[in-house]
Amino acid sequence: MRILGFDHAHVTEREVAHMSPCGWDDAKWEDCTFMSAIEWWRATGHPDVPATHEEGEHLRCASGRSMLGGTNLFDVRRAIKARYGADTPAPIQGFAALWSAITPGAVAVVQGSMGAFSTGSRYRRWASFGGAHAVCVFRPDGYDRVWWCDPLAPVTSRDEGAYFGEWMSKADLKRYVDGLAGYHLVGRVVASEVQTDMWKVKPGGALIGTGKMKGAGRSLLSLTDPKGTRYPNRPDGEAYSVIAAVNLTDDRGTPIDIDGNRPPRNGRDQLYIVDRPEFGAAAFALRADVTFTPATAASVVQGLTEQQCQDRVADAVAKTKAAAKVAVSFEGG
Repeated sequence: MRILGFDHAHVTEREVAHMSPCGWDDAKWEDCTFMSAIEWWRATGHPDVPATHEEGEHLRCASGRSMLGGTNLFDVRRAIKARYGADTPAPIQGFAALWSAITPGAVAVVQGSMGAFSTGSRYRRWASFGGAHAVCVFRPDGYDRVWWCDPLAPVTSRDEGAYFGEWMSKADLKRYVDGLAGYHLVGRVVASEVQTDMWKVKPGGALIGTGKMKGAGRSLLSLTDPKGTRYPNRPDGEAYSVIAAVNLTDDRGTPIDIDGNRPPRNGRDQLYIVDRPEFGAAAFALRADVTFTPATAASVVQGLTEQQCQDRVADAVAKTKAAAKVAVSFEGG
């Protein structure tokens, strides 16, 4: 998944008891700080570092700490110096300092408490754990939100609904941070390659236009949530930033709907991928349910490349129930 021009990959702390590079490691999931640090280090200009649990263990070993128990960001600074020969910024503390530092384009390893969220919260769906934690977060845009990549989530294949992270509101991030007197390591994302060919976008992401619900009672489907959570009964006139227009077809080019029906039912082979901060950039709305207004030049305030847009859309479409082939058309560009 591309974030701010960087090819982000999720690194999990999940493990079983095994022999690590520097000794016996039990089956406890206790490597959140170093797995998040690997994601952070790769994003800050070091994409050749492997995005693997094994590399996270090598980094932890370089800190001089054992493989058992929790660690902190001062351990991470020491480890990065030892393994990669580089200095890192001094960790900062408190939510006010964190939010001031993570302006758009930033990435951070953020410490907090998962106990800030109820056991039924989607942020605790990977484990019932409610203690001190560390997570890599990105600030891709100017909205009051971050892209949260929890090391408690597993690594799965794209076909299984791969996890690359999810949106978290500023308010939820504050609750998490305020739950622990921890520290935060902040840096800037470095794009994997020079980006050109700018396309129409807004701070919320790629924008081809605005969609408004036609009548009440329609639903959205989250394509970033592995459970495919639906958001039903959207109100009449609710507005969305539209990222892309998508047509679903089978491998012969025959229209197919999101449930695999041929012919599609109720025009469900045509949909908009839309961006809502509370749902994430991959929720979608059926075209039949939306009044679409194309973007204008006045809406262009910052840039993503068309390839970045296609990557975001491809990640979302891969999580639909439609199989085989998906044809993506960008309208209004």
